[in-house]
Amino acid sequence: MSTKFEIRYRSFNDLKIAIEKYDLSPIEIILINESKKSKLPEHKIIEKFEYILRVMKDSVNLKETDNRFHISVDSAEIYKEREQSFFSPLVQEIIQSALVTSVNNACMHRIVSSPTGGASGVMPGVLIPILKHYGFNDDIAVKALLIGAAIGDVIKNLATLSGAEGGCQAEIGSASAMTAGAVSYLFKEDISMVESAASIALKNILGLTCDPVAGLVEIPCIKRNAMGALNALLATELSISGIKTKIPFDEVVLAMKDIGDKMDSTLRETGLGGLAATPTGKKFSKKLKQSYNR
Repeated sequence: MSTKFEIRYRSFNDLKIAIEKYDLSPIEIILINESKKSKLPEHKIIEKFEYILRVMKDSVNLKETDNRFHISVDSAEIYKEREQSFFSPLVQEIIQSALVTSVNNACMHRIVSSPTGGASGVMPGVLIPILKHYGFNDDIAVKALLIGAAIGDVIKNLATLSGAEGGCQAEIGSASAMTAGAVSYLFKEDISMVESAASIALKNILGLTCDPVAGLVEIPCIKRNAMGALNALLATELSISGIKTKIPFDEVVLAMKDIGDKMDSTLRETGLGGLAATPTGKKFSKKLKQSYNR
């Protein structure tokens, strides 16, 4: 693919304009943009995303429980002893995969920050089971990852991906948006459907605080990854069914930024408010500090 075009985009609307202006696919535009930014040839970018895909596949399969509060992924085996579930086997696998990857992050195993470590369970949690269930090959999977990365890039440009700046809406919310856009692209290679999926996902999580108990990415972060995965799945389902977002994605991102800017600092990853400030949350924090001092 030629990179003679000088294509740059900061917003989702910029991306749509470039697609129409140059009569190229979203993937072609994204690769040209990434190549210009990174100074890497496009085939190297594709190789990087192939590696990311392999790591994601590994992360959903590595079951480990050696985290600080010993949040057992029994949570990852929640269906082992159950005869009935509200969810289909595919959705059960998505929940388990999101939990497993998030626990692996807490255990300091290798994960993909997508877009952050604390939200790392959402994208692989949804994407990897869907790839397997529907038989998508790695080529289209890499394209989906590129779409997700472009959405994350827009959020970073217009707002933030940091819980310390924007609350958990900037982490789990962004991960949900990236995932919903990526998965919708798998089924419908339509940029308007990608936008609707990403917008719906992020809208659903506006205002979510970042309140890690004891300042660790475990409580409530691990379970929020599973929630974010199901949110992304819902947003994808709505979008590919033809439901369109009323608010453009860029405006949803700017709304997220405005909410994050107005959010009290105790609710932005400081571990001083929300669930971290509950009696039980404080007890966990005190217990942890005591264990450090032994």
